[in-house]
Amino acid sequence: MATQIKCPKCGNEFDIEEVIYSDIQAKLEKENRQKLNDELKTLDEARLKLQEDQAKLEETKKKENELFQERVNKERIKIQEEEENKAKKESEGKIKFFEDKLASDESKIKILEQKEIEGLQLRNEN
Repeated sequence: MATQIKCPKCGNEFDIEEVIYSDIQAKLEKENRQKLNDELKTLDEARLKLQEDQAKLEETKKKENELFQERVNKERIKIQEEEENKAKKESEGKIKFFEDKLASDESKIKILEQKEIEGLQLRNEN
């Protein structure tokens, strides 16, 4: 059911429903385009935020890995120093043991030499 209207100025006839439909369609298309642009903008902002968060996460992960490696290296050095100190103490203990044994053996040798000398002297006197 078309409703025809005649323009009072130019005398052109047109269908009012078609004009209203075209206006409404244009308005809806504009609103939809604006909504779509707003949603795209929101998605772009969310994507950028996600990329920033991902970059922060990677940086945090990298720092945590560096800290972990640093702790591992410190622990490795600590263990190495403990092992070196343990080996040094063991070596010092062995050296002390052998020095004491050497001193004891030298003392025994001197006593034996003294007894040998005394034995030779007794033989010479007889």
